[in-house]
Amino acid sequence: MRLNGLGRPEYERHAASWPLRADGLCRARNLPFSAHCAPQVSAHLCCAMEKAVHVEYFHDHERIESMLFEGALPLEDGRLRPDPSRPGLGIELRAEEARRFRRTQLPESANG
Repeated sequence: MRLNGLGRPEYERHAASWPLRADGLCRARNLPFSAHCAPQVSAHLCCAMEKAVHVEYFHDHERIESMLFEGALPLEDGRLRPDPSRPGLGIELRAEEARRFRRTQLPESANG
């Protein structure tokens, strides 16, 4: 996270509580907070953050996440709205769909 500009944690690299501490740093310096990557996680965490201004979102996230997860948040009017009636992150793996992409060994080209 840069404190001379916009705060941007990457959730796949940091514990889920880290962005809440980052929010405190952004509040102390009066900086906006921008969630970077993992919109299904970011949307939930940003709801608890005072300085969150937006969530980085790519349309490939929507395509892949809605294909692989039941309950994936759709982008509606430029917003992701977590469903408070669903537990946790509100998503559940569509195991049958995910099984199509399972690899038991690396493709030959990945072996160098």
